[in-house]
Amino acid sequence: MKVILKQEVDGLGTIGDIVKVKDGFARNYLVPQGFAIVATEKNLKAVEGEKKRLAKIRANNVSLAESLKGQLAKVTLNFEMQAGEDGKLFGSVTTAAIADQLTAKGFNIDRRKIVLDHINKVGEYTVEIKLFQEITGEIKVVVESNQPKAEAEA
Repeated sequence: MKVILKQEVDGLGTIGDIVKVKDGFARNYLVPQGFAIVATEKNLKAVEGEKKRLAKIRANNVSLAESLKGQLAKVTLNFEMQAGEDGKLFGSVTTAAIADQLTAKGFNIDRRKIVLDHINKVGEYTVEIKLFQEITGEIKVVVESNQPKAEAEA
């Protein structure tokens, strides 16, 4: 089934792209979620008429993503977690925890846009965030042990 994307979908395309997907994926996910519309003759003509508007939206999204990338470069998130003597965490830092701290700092980032390798030790990490198409930003995540130094040494 051919659909016209109304939003960017990872691994599929961007706004206005006409893509071929399996029928069930379109019927059960893309269309109900508002990510796409079925590519009928009427819808194809409507999209052709909206190409200029879509180009402006893309340009605006690129400029917003570049601006957000610059703002995120200055962000450092701090996590205090329980850790063993070797610095290994009892648990790990999750994308949801990072998204929550970003929201608290005024950034509205979906946790699914955060690219995270396992953070399971104390230290500093660089975390990548997908902003728009190939534009990615980076934030610094600092993980520290929440145990006092005296307990760690004892």
